[in-house]
Amino acid sequence: MSEKPGCDDPERGSGTVLSLGLIAVLASVAIFLGWLSAAFDAKQRADGAADFAALAAAQVLHDPFETGDPCVVASEVVRDAELVSCTVTNDRIVVSTQAEVRLGILGGTAMTGEAEAGPR
Repeated sequence: MSEKPGCDDPERGSGTVLSLGLIAVLASVAIFLGWLSAAFDAKQRADGAADFAALAAAQVLHDPFETGDPCVVASEVVRDAELVSCTVTNDRIVVSTQAEVRLGILGGTAMTGEAEAGPR
């Protein structure tokens, strides 16, 4: 029985192992970048919602023709996030929001945003 030449080569198949390792590393980097992107998006949503809610609440507080509670207005204008707190101190409004981010099998977390509005 004749053997094929090179069958006893100790490096046979090493390219396959190297390719699989490279694919695993690239897949891990892609998943990490996806999670990072989702967290960044949630942070931007929380910050934007806080800015908008604080401005709407300040409008109600300082406009003599507007009536109502500024914090109620702040809670009504928040869309892509959840209003966590709304504080009226003198002429200033401080609003905190949070937006949920799902990270697949790692579960989820909340990104927070805070904004302040009113005259200085």
